[in-house]
Amino acid sequence: MKLRPRRLEIAILSLLISSPSAAYGTELKLTWNEAVRRALDKNPRVLAAKEDLAASTSRLRSSQWQFAPRLTAEASWNQSGGSRSRTGTENSFSTTLGVYQNIFNLSYFGDLAQSKAAQESRTTNLQIAKLTVIRNLKTSFAGVLYWQRLSDLSKTIIERRRRNYELVELRYEGGRENRGALMLSKANLEDARMEQFQAQNATKVALTELKTLLELDETTSIVLDDEPPVSPPPTQVDYENLLQKSPERLRALANEEQKKAAITSAKGDLLPTLGLSANVGKYGDQFLPQTDGWSVGVSLSIPFGNGPTYYRLQAARAEAYAESYNRRATEHDLRVRIEEAHRAYLESEKRVALAQEFLQAARARADITRERYELGLVAFDEWDRIESDLITRERAALQAKRDRIIAEAEWNYLIGKGDEL
Repeated sequence: MKLRPRRLEIAILSLLISSPSAAYGTELKLTWNEAVRRALDKNPRVLAAKEDLAASTSRLRSSQWQFAPRLTAEASWNQSGGSRSRTGTENSFSTTLGVYQNIFNLSYFGDLAQSKAAQESRTTNLQIAKLTVIRNLKTSFAGVLYWQRLSDLSKTIIERRRRNYELVELRYEGGRENRGALMLSKANLEDARMEQFQAQNATKVALTELKTLLELDETTSIVLDDEPPVSPPPTQVDYENLLQKSPERLRALANEEQKKAAITSAKGDLLPTLGLSANVGKYGDQFLPQTDGWSVGVSLSIPFGNGPTYYRLQAARAEAYAESYNRRATEHDLRVRIEEAHRAYLESEKRVALAQEFLQAARARADITRERYELGLVAFDEWDRIESDLITRERAALQAKRDRIIAEAEWNYLIGKGDEL
């Protein structure tokens, strides 16, 4: 059977409307490890840190090459004249091959030390960028899962509130309940619907944040295939050892070493430099000279009246002191943050278990109290309070799981764990 053009258009339009991929873009299922790999490959902060590290590596190699001999090849032509010249003008040609070897230049050592410290700083920057991405990704994962589960829980709460409202309405019509109880039950039902609306909106915002971290198009639909891994927190911790190995401290230390090396580099411009040179070539008064020649020399350069370099040295010293204070401030801050993160990590683990115990108890109380309310053995206020407590405990259990993941993410970031993927 052949379709007419108009019917064909309608058929294609119906197919597009019924296809989620066509209407909303592609669907992407992601496991945690897949999300981490994608984020580390696509995140602009990580990519920028990699380029900075590559640049610092090139600068380090440039500093190392300053100590190598420098070869030069030169061809020259000169014309001179004067009363001492027989012909009025004289031509001289030369082709030389020379080598220069630095014997002593303190600035070179300062430049090399600066480059090494800069590379260490950029290496740590890359590690911190990766750790930051993993921490933010884990936090975003936890947020998406929390709001999705809260949205699903809200459906159950709505259904529970609806049944409660119908029960109160039935008792009210039978003259066994007051009008205030009926109005409160209806308000509870509307509040549950509002909670679901908020959870659905929050889920959309959380998914947008996750797509941003993963560098995904807005039209891509994400389906999370699993949860971020969790592990029990350590009970015995050497805070000082963790502080010494913390990436943020290592970066501050590398920055301080870089500023100290700048002092050496500035000092070098105030001190003498010593070098050895050698040349071999051909000389003559015609093109393609034929006379062989060579020279060897030692050069000593002593700077005088170098005012700008003196003040550059003073500035370098001040910057080194400032960076030393920054490093100490970073250590003080990290010492508190590491202990605080460990405390939050330990407490979050216990809160998950405690929230489950409270939830089980609240469910048992709610079931018992509902039966008693149906039999008229308990007042509405008592029953409503226990029902509301159950809902609070259900939400608290979801929040405890989310906070547990976030607490571990912050702990791993501070101690430098998690960038190995």
